[in-house]
Amino acid sequence: MTHFEPFPYDHAASLVSLRPWEVSRSPELLFRAFKAAIERYHLSHIVLGIDIYNLEAETLGCVVAEPDGNGSPLISQPICSSHVEIQKLRLDFDRHSRFPWLLETAQRLQQNLPGTAVKIPIIGPFTLAGHLLGLNDLLCDCLLRPAETRATLDYLASLLLVFIRRAAECNLEVTVFESSASPPMLSPGLFRSVLKPVLQYLFDETELVLGRRPALIMGGNTLPILQQIVELRPSYMICPIETDQPAFVSRIVELTGEIHLRVNMRPEVFTQDSAQDALQDARRALQLATLCASSSIGTILPFASKPATVDAVADFTASRG
Repeated sequence: MTHFEPFPYDHAASLVSLRPWEVSRSPELLFRAFKAAIERYHLSHIVLGIDIYNLEAETLGCVVAEPDGNGSPLISQPICSSHVEIQKLRLDFDRHSRFPWLLETAQRLQQNLPGTAVKIPIIGPFTLAGHLLGLNDLLCDCLLRPAETRATLDYLASLLLVFIRRAAECNLEVTVFESSASPPMLSPGLFRSVLKPVLQYLFDETELVLGRRPALIMGGNTLPILQQIVELRPSYMICPIETDQPAFVSRIVELTGEIHLRVNMRPEVFTQDSAQDALQDARRALQLATLCASSSIGTILPFASKPATVDAVADFTASRG
C-alpha cells in the first residue's frame, strides 16, 4: 500500500505560531512544534529538526545565522580554507552542539507518542565538507585534488559515526542527507571515485551500529547516479522532483525491489488554499509510486503549507489504498 509522507521541518514551527529560528534554538519549543505536527497530521514517522543540515557543522564550530522572518537557519560561512584545517577540527558537544538535546527531545517525543517513529538527521560527509570549506572550493578540489578530498571525506565520515553511535545509544535510527553531491554539482564519475567509497563505509558501519541500513535523502537530478545509490543499499530513498521521475522509477524497478522509494511531490502545491493542484500532483506521484514494491509519496512541507491542503492529499492517498 502506497501512503503519504509529509515532512514538516520548518512547517512544524508554523503550527505553534513560531519562527523556525525560535524552534531550532529550544528543546522545549522543538518538542511542542513536532508534537503538534505529529498529532495534526497523524504521522507514523518523522525526522526531527528544523535546520537539519547544520547540526554537525555547528558542532565543529560553524556559526548558524539567524534568518529574516520565517526563513530556515543556514551556516553563515565556511570556517576552513584547506583540507588540513578540516582534519584538525574536533567535535565539541558541550560548547557548540545542539545534538545532545536533539536526542533528548527525540526520546521525549518517542515516549509521549509511541506510535510515531522518531529518526535523527545526519548530514552526509560531502555536504558537511561543503559547509566547512565552501561548496565551490570543494567541487574544484574533487577534480584537482581527489586524493586529498577523499582523505577529508573519510575523516568526516569517522566523525559522523560518532553522531550515529550517540543516536544508537538512544535507540534512535538515522536518515542521511547528502543532496549537495547530486549532479550536476558533482559528476557521476567523481561521485563514484571520490564520494561513493566513503558513503559505502558510512552505510556499512551504520548497519553494524544500528542493525539496519540508514535511509538516504538526495535531492537534485540523481538519475545519472541512480545505480550507484542503489549499490549503497539504503533502506529508503527518494525520487526527487528535480529529476526525470518516470525514467527514475522505471530504472529503479529494473535495479531493485528491496529499497523503499518515496516519490516526491512539488512542495509549492501545499502552500495553496485550494487543494486542486496538490491533488493533481498526488495523482501523478501515485501513478509512479505504485509501480514499486514498497513506496510512498510526499515531500518536505514549506513553512506556509496549508493544513487543509495537506489533509486533502492524505485523505486522497488513503482512499486509493
